Amino acid sequence: MILNGLGFVSSPLYMFPEFFQDKPCEHLIGKGVKAEYLNDDKLGRVMDK
Repeated sequence: MILNGLGFVSSPLYMFPEFFQDKPCEHLIGKGVKAEYLNDDKLGRVMDK
């Protein structure tokens, strides 16, 4: 989200699962986290909190 906000990546939030598809999500974020878990609904709830 930070890279997207700074303009380095230009993709809408609903494209986040595709962005993380080839990234090691479990290593970067935490055990059990998969790319499909990082969708626009989850990101919106995190930003609201």
